[in-house]
Amino acid sequence: MDQAVSSVPQGTVYESRIICAEGAATGLCTNPQYCAAPPGSIRHTIFRSEDGGQTFVQIGEACLLPDQAPDPAAPVITPDLVAAAFAELDWPRSELTIQPPGGRTLVNLATNFLTTNTAATSQTVPLLGQQVEIEATPASWTWQHGDGTTQTTDQPGTAYPDLTITHTYLDADTTASVSVDTTYTGRYRINAGPWNAIPTTRTITGTPAALQIVPATPQLVGAQ
Repeated sequence: MDQAVSSVPQGTVYESRIICAEGAATGLCTNPQYCAAPPGSIRHTIFRSEDGGQTFVQIGEACLLPDQAPDPAAPVITPDLVAAAFAELDWPRSELTIQPPGGRTLVNLATNFLTTNTAATSQTVPLLGQQVEIEATPASWTWQHGDGTTQTTDQPGTAYPDLTITHTYLDADTTASVSVDTTYTGRYRINAGPWNAIPTTRTITGTPAALQIVPATPQLVGAQ
């Protein structure tokens, strides 16, 4: 059997199931995923039952030596634990590009916004004695126009002339504080194992930039 069971008092039962490498056949696992530490340990999914083994709930992962049952007293890396680390880590702020450049735009003109922060970023942190790699990927951007309006998109915008994220200011002789907030989705893996989705997102507030809204000055142009 590809599992080990360890019980504790009051009807609580812990069960571990071997995580097989990709492409494994169903049934008995003949190619398990090995962990870097402790040496020779195999990656397991840990389940817990509060009714004596009738129903189980997945609570996390652990690296166990062959024939080693999960220790009920040992901490297990759970998705909630990783989500907490994901929320505490610093992730890149999106740099806002405004077109036209120079910190000024015309009233009643479509002002273009974009950012180049689109790539995934990863950080490795120690959790409960194991190395957990957490990866954050920009998934959406909230554009703060600075005039009381915002828009949220799943696109980072494009440079002129392919305008995709724009805003038209209606009041001249004002200065808007504009920025772009980035919402990241995440995933993680333990000891270079398989990736798992993080069930929460993380939003990083952008750095404000001043944008002057100026009126257009009409000019007479003589006929040629």
